[in-house]
Amino acid sequence: MQMGYQDNSIALGNKCTFLELCKCLPLVQVLKISKPYMKFAKGSMQKLPTLLVHFRILFLDVCFLEQDELSDALSVIRSSPNLEKIKIEPCLKHELCYRETCKDLLDLQDYSGINLDHLEELEITSVHNSAPEMEFLKLIMAMSPLLKKTRIKLISDVSMDEENKMLRDLL
Repeated sequence: MQMGYQDNSIALGNKCTFLELCKCLPLVQVLKISKPYMKFAKGSMQKLPTLLVHFRILFLDVCFLEQDELSDALSVIRSSPNLEKIKIEPCLKHELCYRETCKDLLDLQDYSGINLDHLEELEITSVHNSAPEMEFLKLIMAMSPLLKKTRIKLISDVSMDEENKMLRDLL
């Protein structure tokens, strides 16, 4: 299932919260939340009261420099204790995001209770080596004792020295 704009139904007023959707589809195991939905949600996924125990694979399009999007992404992950794979595609227009960098980046300490005991695979593409990306990666990796495979694809602008420092920080 993919959440995002389809025929502009969100713009026309057919709104459904993420939680309402999850209640209607209790057995969904694979979910992709696209960038347009993340922008539309604007923090509405925070503090989900229901565990999304059937989610096994989660694909997220998220901008790490937009506080609401990062918070929503972490809330979905926190509410999905049986995830086996997470794939994240960060904002491709990072340089645009940096112009509007939020001053109060999310305090990832608030998410220390994330339980990813079943996560075996983490993939993140287009990594810019920004502080929020690195903190997110450290958090997910620290909370994933069974993690077997991590794939981090850097953008071409990241230098070898930055890549080596990033690798040292993550290990």
